[in-house]
Amino acid sequence: MCISLIFFSGGWMSPYFQYGLSFMILSALSFGFKGAGLSIVLYGAFFYLALYANGFTFDRIIEKGYLEPFITDYIIFIAIGFSFAFISKLINDRSLSVLNLDNQGQQENQFEEISAAEQSEDTFSLTARELKIASLLLNGLNNKKIASNLNISINTVKFHIGNIYRKLGVKNRKEAILRLRRSNLKIGR
Repeated sequence: MCISLIFFSGGWMSPYFQYGLSFMILSALSFGFKGAGLSIVLYGAFFYLALYANGFTFDRIIEKGYLEPFITDYIIFIAIGFSFAFISKLINDRSLSVLNLDNQGQQENQFEEISAAEQSEDTFSLTARELKIASLLLNGLNNKKIASNLNISINTVKFHIGNIYRKLGVKNRKEAILRLRRSNLKIGR
């Protein structure tokens, strides 16, 4: 006889089950394992009261042989509660790791701003031609337009941009533009 006692309290869709389980899931998600433990105890009492209201005392449950399904149902409730508590823990851990990454990113940005301010005093050791190309980079020109504007070849532009990246300590055009904008470098914009 493997019937569930939930059937006797009105089934899975009964208010007893729905409200009790909702409370258990919410407290497990909100308060983690402590909330799950407390709500499991409260839900067990609530579930037993629902059975009692339907004429099933503990003695009658034992007498009818329903103790095994009663225990099985309670174990299911425990599993559900702690599953949601575990999910809550995973979500919180993930949120904390994302916050730590954000804090780390903010610290790196602060360091970059400090180092950019320090480097702006010596103009990053850029040559006059590199400063002119940096100015055109800041104006949003691509390599071809920079080359035509300065009457030099595209390969020469690429060479100077490579030097600019190296001197600024960046890897791409976007980082170079951000670094140049953060600096107080006085170049013709």
